[in-house]
Amino acid sequence: MNGQFVGFNGGVPVQRFRVRTCLDRSAHLGHSFLELLVALLITGILAAVAVSGVGAIQQAIRLRAAKDALLTSLQIARSQAIYRGGRVVLCKSAESVAHLDRPQCRQTHDWSDGWIVFHDRNNNLQPDSGEAVLHHAVAQVHGIRIFGNRHVTDYISFSGAGNALQQSGAAQMGTLTICQAATQPVHGFDIRLRAAGRVRWFATQRSQC
Repeated sequence: MNGQFVGFNGGVPVQRFRVRTCLDRSAHLGHSFLELLVALLITGILAAVAVSGVGAIQQAIRLRAAKDALLTSLQIARSQAIYRGGRVVLCKSAESVAHLDRPQCRQTHDWSDGWIVFHDRNNNLQPDSGEAVLHHAVAQVHGIRIFGNRHVTDYISFSGAGNALQQSGAAQMGTLTICQAATQPVHGFDIRLRAAGRVRWFATQRSQC
């Protein structure tokens, strides 16, 4: 306990003393505890924001990877059709790598279940014996959806000239959509196929996937 000199009283020096009581210490401890709670709260908020940001980055990476995989397969299918001078088909398939010796196009599946590219010599939209399977893609990450509208619901077929043609020979055009169903709003990509066989992609945002 230290004193503070304040003056003289009848020639006697006078000091003022401050006695620290239990109440003082309790107030100090309470103040420190409140500061600790505020610090923990701020840390928790920052951690939540960081985790949310990482999740958004991971989602964007998965969507872009699915888009790039599909674009690559479309490019392979078209270039192989031109190279071989005949029909090459890209179709939905749920075949694992272990069963690629007998792959099949699957109309009941989603594009996100996987797909194959094959030389369709007889134009029956199925890889028969002697028809080479040129490329395949396995199922995408859970939560990623890929679906087609109009004439690209189940397959895309390229002629030897590189044009996109339906099985009937009519021009084939449509849009493949890639999105993640668990997010709101839904971000993704559209890949648009033109009759000339060329594709373009666009970043999209929609209300549902």
